[in-house]
Amino acid sequence: MGGSLEETVAALLTRVDELSDLCGRLSRENVELQRRIAATPSGAESSGGADKAVHVTDRTDARMDRRTLGKLFGATAAAVVGGSALSELAASPAAASNGAAVTAGAETKAEERTSVLYDGASGFGGVVLLGNDSTYGGQSANYPAALGGWAGAGATAGKGGLANGIYGFTDNGNGNGVVGYNSGAVAGSGAGVLGLAFGPKATGVEAANTEGTAISGTTDSTGADATAIIGTISSTSPGGFSSAVRGVNNGTSGLGIGVWGSHAGSGWGMYATSASGIGLNASGGTGVGVNATGATALTASGTSVGVSASGPTAVQAKGTSTGLSASGGTIGVSASGPVAVQAQGTSTGLSASGGSIGVSASGPTAVQAQGTSTGLSASGGSVGVSASGPTAVQAQGTSTGLSASGGSVGVSASGPTAIEASASGTTGTALAATAASSSPVATVANSGSGQGLLVTAKANDAAVHADNSGPGGGVYASATGTQPAVHASNTSTGAGLRADSTAGRGAILAGKVAQLKLSPATGATHPSKGETGDLYVDKKGRLWFCKAGGVHASWTQLA
Repeated sequence: MGGSLEETVAALLTRVDELSDLCGRLSRENVELQRRIAATPSGAESSGGADKAVHVTDRTDARMDRRTLGKLFGATAAAVVGGSALSELAASPAAASNGAAVTAGAETKAEERTSVLYDGASGFGGVVLLGNDSTYGGQSANYPAALGGWAGAGATAGKGGLANGIYGFTDNGNGNGVVGYNSGAVAGSGAGVLGLAFGPKATGVEAANTEGTAISGTTDSTGADATAIIGTISSTSPGGFSSAVRGVNNGTSGLGIGVWGSHAGSGWGMYATSASGIGLNASGGTGVGVNATGATALTASGTSVGVSASGPTAVQAKGTSTGLSASGGTIGVSASGPVAVQAQGTSTGLSASGGSIGVSASGPTAVQAQGTSTGLSASGGSVGVSASGPTAVQAQGTSTGLSASGGSVGVSASGPTAIEASASGTTGTALAATAASSSPVATVANSGSGQGLLVTAKANDAAVHADNSGPGGGVYASATGTQPAVHASNTSTGAGLRADSTAGRGAILAGKVAQLKLSPATGATHPSKGETGDLYVDKKGRLWFCKAGGVHASWTQLA
C-alpha cells in the first residue's frame, strides 16, 4: 500500500464513512420494503394498475417473512460493499422474529429484553447508550456509565432545547421513577444515586411531593454512627448561616414543624454539638425559643454556661419530675426576658448549679419556679441565685419554696418584689438559704417605703427561721426609707418576733433616736395576766415589769 501512514488512515476513514452511509441507506430501504409487504393483501390477487409496486399471482409466492428479507438484504449489501465489511451486520437482529428493528425516529417494539452490550477495549471512558441533545460527544464523560442522558444549554444546546438529562416516570404507586443501586460487592464509598450541582442557587438532589414525604432515607445497619440521611458542608470556611441540613416550613398558622427528630426507645430525639460555639441555638421570634416537656423537661450542662436564653419567655420548662436541670462551669442558667425563667415540675421546678452562679436572670419576672417538693434549688461557687426584675424570684413548693446556697451569697435579688417564696405544706419552709464563711445568710435592703423582707407563715411554723453556725448573723436587714428594715407580725397568739442565742445575747438594739421603743397599749393600767419578764406600757405612758407571771401576775411599775 503506497503513501504515508497518515494518507492510509485518512483513506480508511473515508471508506468507513462511505460504508456507514451505505449501511444506513440499506437499512432504510429494508424498513420501507417491510412496510410495503405488510400492506400487501396476503390471500387474493391484487387488482391491476401500473402504479402497483408488487403484483401477487400466487399465495405461496407472496409469503416473505422478515427473516428471509433480512437474508436478502444481507446478501445484497455483501455484494455491494464486501462480506468482510458487513460481518457485524449479520450478528445484529435488526429484523429478528422477537421484535422490530431499532430505527431512529420510530417506535421500536420487542417481545424480549433489548440490551446494548459494550464489547470494546477496557478503560472505556464514555457512555455506552446515550440520549444526547447537546454539542458534546459520547466518547468521554466525567462519570463513565452504561446509560446517559445529556442536555446542553446556551452554546452547547442541542436542537431539541431539552432541559433535563434523564427523566424517570411511573404510574405505579409501589414503583419508583428512578432506582439507583450500589450493591457494595466491591468495597468503596460510592452511592446508589449521586447528584451534583455547581452554582449558588442550584441543587444537587431535589425531591418534591404535593401530598406526602419528599425525601426518605432508611438504613438497617446496627453499627455505630450509621446515618439514614447526612448533610455535609465540606468547606472549612463556610459563609454565615450556611447549614448542612435545613428544614423550612412555609406555613403561616400554628401548625407544622421545621425539623422533627424522634426516637422510639430511650435514646435521643435530637443531638446537637459544637466544638467551640453553641450546641443548640433556638429563637422563637415572638413565640418561644425552647419548649420542653418530659420526666425531665430540660437538662443542660456546659463548661461555661449550662443554659443561655433570651426572649419574651427565655426559658419555659415543665416536667413530671424536674422542670429544668442545668449545670455549668461558670453559670448554670443565664436568661433574660419579660419572663426569664419559668419552670414547673412535680418534684423540683428548677435545679441549677454553676461554678460561679447557679441562676442569673433578669426580666419583669426573672425567675418563676414551682414544684410539689422544691420550687427552686440553686447553688453556685459565688452566688446561688442572682435575679432582678419587678418580681425577681418567685418560687413555690409544698416542702421548700426556694433553696439556694452560694460560697458568697445564697440569693441576690432586686425589684419591687425581690423574693416571693411560699411553702404550702404544714411543716414546709418558704425560704432556705445557706452561706459559707462569715457572709450573711440573707441581706435585705430596701430603698423605698415598702418592707425589706415580708415573710408569712401558717399554722405553727415560724415566718423566718435563720440559723448561722458561723460568726456572722442569722438575719441582716437594712432599709433607707421611712419603713422598718424588718417588720414582723402575728395575727394569732404567737410572738411577732423572737430571737434566741445559746451563748450570746438574744437581741442587740441600737438607734440614734432610741435603742428600743415600746408602743403604749390601750389599757389604763397593766393587765392582770402576764409572763415573768414582760414589759408593758399603758396608755398613760407608765412602764410596768412582770416579776411573777400567771393568771394573777405580779407587776411592778418601773417608770
